[in-house]
Amino acid sequence: MSPDNRMDQFVKEHFQALFPDRNADGTRLVYHYTTLDTLRTITQEDADFLCTYCAAMNDKAEFSTGLRVLETYINRNRKVANGLTIKDIKDLTMNPQFNPWSMSFSTNGDSLNQWIAYTDEHEGGAAIGFDIDDLYARIKQKKNNKLIVYLAPCLYERTHEKEISSLFAFLFGEYKQHLCLIARKKMPSQTDSTVERFVSCLVSFIFASIVKDESFSLEHEWRLVVYPVDLETVRNCSFIGGKPRISSGLYGRDFSLADSIKRIVCSPHGGSIEKIKVITKIRQLSVVPVSSLSTYTTV
Repeated sequence: MSPDNRMDQFVKEHFQALFPDRNADGTRLVYHYTTLDTLRTITQEDADFLCTYCAAMNDKAEFSTGLRVLETYINRNRKVANGLTIKDIKDLTMNPQFNPWSMSFSTNGDSLNQWIAYTDEHEGGAAIGFDIDDLYARIKQKKNNKLIVYLAPCLYERTHEKEISSLFAFLFGEYKQHLCLIARKKMPSQTDSTVERFVSCLVSFIFASIVKDESFSLEHEWRLVVYPVDLETVRNCSFIGGKPRISSGLYGRDFSLADSIKRIVCSPHGGSIEKIKVITKIRQLSVVPVSSLSTYTTV
């Protein structure tokens, strides 16, 4: 089983309480907040998710929180860590090839703060609803072996101590042999060295990608995280909105991203509902005014 599928299987088995509730039609939706320009792009024939480079994320503390929490768990569980230190991991995560790229979703389809942060002040925007089960199916079926992709809920430092502990145990159990070699500096060949380096980065950045500061807990965030296996993928990134981005490899001409959209929630400002209907008419997508959902939450 590939690393991304092992991670997804673990999430399904241990984090079910963090999954969104099922709707009447059986779907479990996560929402991506965005502008109308991005909505137009997503509904094109060959569209794919575009994931942003970790260093270009809006939150400047991104990924440092996860590494700090990982350090705490290593120090508390030295036997499980088998001699590995946070310095070993940090030393091995300097290569940008192994830095993660991610795209954010929320289980909340009507968050006032997210409307403000991610939609246009004048034109408005939308929260695009995707079914988690569909996303997992696409990850399992993906053909691009140059990308490792996983989908998981964000874990918040105090709220999810139990889940973070189980994630730590899973990663250090799953990759025990590789991590021991790193800790003992036993890397007999270049090939092995590459594997160990990659596994170390995978472990640390799974933590860094989804473990977040408690102050963000009301965002109810999920993340699609992508790891390029080779530098060529990184070199071929696109700069969109001033930020480096790469495609997730889940969609394109063979699998339509637009067909995976289950609901579009119109933002409460900018009068965007008619514009959204024009954009989505060709795909016959369901557009939901925000007033049909629950009242606003503050995040």
